[in-house]
Amino acid sequence: MPWIELHLTATAEAIDWIRTLLATHDVSAQVQVIPQSQSNPDRDGPDWPYAVQIYLPYSAQAQSQVRMVERSLYSLQRTRLTSAIELRQVETPPPEALLQGQAVGDRLWIVSGNAPVDPQQAGDRHVLRLSPGLAFGSGLHPATVLSLRLLQQFGQAGMTAVDVGCGSGILSLALAALGATVTALDNDPVAAQATRDALALNPHLTTVTVVEGSLGQGSTLGHWMGGPTIESGESDTGFMPSDRVDMIVANLFARIHSALAADYHQALKPGGLLIAAGFTSDYDDDLTTVMQAEGLRAIARETQADWRAIAFQRV
Repeated sequence: MPWIELHLTATAEAIDWIRTLLATHDVSAQVQVIPQSQSNPDRDGPDWPYAVQIYLPYSAQAQSQVRMVERSLYSLQRTRLTSAIELRQVETPPPEALLQGQAVGDRLWIVSGNAPVDPQQAGDRHVLRLSPGLAFGSGLHPATVLSLRLLQQFGQAGMTAVDVGCGSGILSLALAALGATVTALDNDPVAAQATRDALALNPHLTTVTVVEGSLGQGSTLGHWMGGPTIESGESDTGFMPSDRVDMIVANLFARIHSALAADYHQALKPGGLLIAAGFTSDYDDDLTTVMQAEGLRAIARETQADWRAIAFQRV
């Protein structure tokens, strides 16, 4: 049976949003993300770092599915985070686009939807299920992978945690699987719903609460892409946990981390940990300086290509 391939090029920031938007709009697709250096050299397009190939099985509903994908991703094209979509018919997607599960570190196994889990592959890792097309292809976005590595290094049963900008919900799920009680925050209604959907696929993870909003001053920063946010009252200064927490995870732009540095410090217990990701190496020194000024000391780093994730400890 033939498939329809939708091809576009994208910035790194767009990758998680492509998957989240497809899952939120209930587009059942296989998604492959590959570095431009490995993509088809004959294609023309902007010099962006990633090529994204979305595969839909050819059927009577295929054209309506294509239109839904185009509408879902138009906001990314309009804000120049992706190129326009190109279409072509292929006999079958490449094998790597059909992966159903993958290991991230020694403690987590990520699975597409309700796909069966091979016990020999997963081993004794915690199984996390995400909406089909949200986490697969050539692998999770580097910022997500780095965050998950640090979570596995520092996460412990009994922790209290806040996931700031929860997005697809994967970091909240990972924290819960490791034994934490989690408040998942996002001021984007699409992302908040995506996290709820992820929780529905993982009913055994009962320690995550989704809160529509952001931490501290994050409620005043608006939507990073200009979209709608959760409305709040004029007197609302943003979410702040009633009791300080053991850990905050935040996969956000560097400028948002800097804006929230004081709020991170206020929300963490003494000795508590902030795992900050979502930025590249050129922001590393400046962000470390900002955090140090707020009493947050860098204690560990994970790197992948130009991407960084840093674990800070509240002193």
